[in-house]
Amino acid sequence: MSKNTNKKIAEKLADLFSDNRIMLSDWKYGIPFYLTQEQDNIVVVAKNLADGIDYQMDRQGIDIDPKFVVAYPEDTMINIEGKEFRG
Repeated sequence: MSKNTNKKIAEKLADLFSDNRIMLSDWKYGIPFYLTQEQDNIVVVAKNLADGIDYQMDRQGIDIDPKFVVAYPEDTMINIEGKEFRG
């Protein structure tokens, strides 16, 4: 894929990620829940994107302020569509 195409896709994702109507907890729990219900190739692409972001953050020395990291205590139950998950 060309550099220009990669940049265009990254810009579209950045626009989506910057939508402040979507809560951080939705990005961490709700949206991944639904993505993992899709076909395996979609899960693979999403996982590769997450791994690539982690790699680039390590490579570039990017740290996220802990106040922006969504973390629930391990004993917290999260309910998505009537299914409960531990935080």
